[in-house]
Amino acid sequence: MAKKEFKSEVIERVATLKETNGYTKEVIRMIWGDNPVTMDIRMVNKTNDFIGKGISLSDEECDKLVDALLD
Repeated sequence: MAKKEFKSEVIERVATLKETNGYTKEVIRMIWGDNPVTMDIRMVNKTNDFIGKGISLSDEECDKLVDALLD
C-alpha cells in the first residue's frame, strides 16, 4: 500500500519550545490540505522538512486554551 501524501504549508513559526537531537518542538500556524489555518504544536526537523505528530487547534480552541492557562 502506498503512503498517502499530505499537503501542508507552514504559514508562520510562532515559537520554539524545545530543541533536542536535531529536532525542535514548535508552535506553528499551518494549513493542512484544503482546511482552515490551525495553530499546531509539533516536532520539526528542518534539515529534511519533517513535521511530526502533534496537535492542531482551531482559533477558538487556541483561545480557550490560552484562557484556561491564564486562569
